[in-house]
Amino acid sequence: MNDFPGVTFVIPTHKAGADLKTVPALKQAEDNEDMIARCVESSGLKTTATIDLKFAGQKSTGTFGPDEIKTLRIHLTTRAIKEINLLEE
Repeated sequence: MNDFPGVTFVIPTHKAGADLKTVPALKQAEDNEDMIARCVESSGLKTTATIDLKFAGQKSTGTFGPDEIKTLRIHLTTRAIKEINLLEE
């Protein structure tokens, strides 16, 4: 599932066809100009996936636990991607 233009999930081939990830939110950070992406594993399976943030020119690979929510902060000037908590800290 691809909820936003410019954001693509690359799913490992052994789990192809499963609805493994969605991005229910892509927004500006509360405290600066960074972008925040919330990512959700929605198949109930532990997996590793690469998130291609085309709008930022970066990719991030991470492991998701079953039904796990991850929050990524994308610094638009440096293109750095950092996993943060749901409070954007």
